[in-house]
Amino acid sequence: MFDSRVIVRVFKTVGLCASDFFVGFTDTLPLCRESILNRESYKLIDLAKDISSRHYDAHDALSDAQTFQELMVCVKVSSDMLLKHIFSTQFVIENISFADTTSRYLCSLQHLVDSNILSKITANKIASSDLHFQHLSLACQRDAVNGIKFVLSHNYATGKVCVTSNSRIISSLQQHFINLK
Repeated sequence: MFDSRVIVRVFKTVGLCASDFFVGFTDTLPLCRESILNRESYKLIDLAKDISSRHYDAHDALSDAQTFQELMVCVKVSSDMLLKHIFSTQFVIENISFADTTSRYLCSLQHLVDSNILSKITANKIASSDLHFQHLSLACQRDAVNGIKFVLSHNYATGKVCVTSNSRIISSLQQHFINLK
């Protein structure tokens, strides 16, 4: 996944859309684990040394791709097996967007972490739920008693709580916003 994000970001930086050039990327570790059984190490350098004749140059993206391609030929990975471990370029683009948004929203909550009102884990859960400081502030303004509780503890369609239903966390946030008034 890491390399795919780097590639997609580079394409975006130069004004190109990676999905115009790539259909998807292969998740190599699960593919290797399923195709090459009973190994202690699935590091590309170890696989290259043991299975292929190719010299592997670590930290070189072209060498990574060429070595992986040669390994797949040596191991005779079927196209069905390969397809099973592909994720789309669009998935990577959405993953980057989600990570960037979460990072921005997390910054808006940092002072709550620094003030020990929220833990880093809870702040990250809030940010990754597409919420930032202003959302929490607005929820408290609209309903000082239940606003924050509703925003943080509503259930997804799966029944899972959005962020938390922990009354101590909710109370701490409510008190913070009440004190800001």
